[in-house]
Amino acid sequence: GSLSVIADALENKELRGALCFEGSDRNGKKASVKSLAENKNFALNRANDNIKAMLGFHASFTVSDETLAKAKKIQDELGLGVHIHLCEDKADRTESKKQLGNYPAQRLAKHGLLNEKSILAHGIHLTKKEYDLIAQSGAAIAFNPDSNLNNAVGFPDFEKINLSIPLLMGTDGMHANPGRSLKNIFLLLRAEGFSFEETFTVLNKIYFDQINFVKSYFPDYPDLSEGDRADFVIWDYVPPTPLNSNNFFGHYIYGVLERVPEYVIQNGEILLKEKNLTNIDETNANKFIYAQGEKLARKFSRMK
Repeated sequence: GSLSVIADALENKELRGALCFEGSDRNGKKASVKSLAENKNFALNRANDNIKAMLGFHASFTVSDETLAKAKKIQDELGLGVHIHLCEDKADRTESKKQLGNYPAQRLAKHGLLNEKSILAHGIHLTKKEYDLIAQSGAAIAFNPDSNLNNAVGFPDFEKINLSIPLLMGTDGMHANPGRSLKNIFLLLRAEGFSFEETFTVLNKIYFDQINFVKSYFPDYPDLSEGDRADFVIWDYVPPTPLNSNNFFGHYIYGVLERVPEYVIQNGEILLKEKNLTNIDETNANKFIYAQGEKLARKFSRMK
């Protein structure tokens, strides 16, 4: 029932989302069966125009072939995409091969789980052939540079990546600011020796790949064309130099993302006005959040 709790919270604040529960065999067969059931029940009974469902998995080396086969049946029945952490660490490759007889990308492809609604998080320790395999499936890779730097797991080799793969931006729970992750990808590419032209090409691709990917879940997601649904952000940014279509992404990376949003509009409703939330009492919400954090900290201290 955890996914329904999250969905209720999102809809209560007039937000949309695509949710899944992280399935795994690492906590035993009973928990594995329940995790698949959570995803299926949510997709059947709770998903709607604003809340979408996915099939969620932990890293490949904790998911058995039996569980993947069961998941494939659910996917075929409900047309779901998969969310899984793919080769975030080298251990995912070595342990998957050692314990399950194949590498993670090949296992997912073998079971037919990859499709145009699938998100493969990280995708760091992959070969060129594996990137090509992903490209054939239509699945997207979501980079999480802040998390990767924090966990010292490495950084994707963009020389190997098939750029027909949809590329997305994630945070892996490090924070709630995908824009910051996008800037860090930009800077990491520059540090790797990519030219400004090459780096801005990748940035441009990610920006529009994200819009197209969201449309696979929410077809009415706007791109600021006339008559579009009113979902957009107004940034508190006054350009210090001329801004035009040729230098927009320079302003975006070096200027806009260093500012905070002034307004956020969702389906015509103002959710953020003059940098203040309109539908959340921030003071009381923060008090509640702190109380829950304190409670969790006490639980962890008793586990030592």
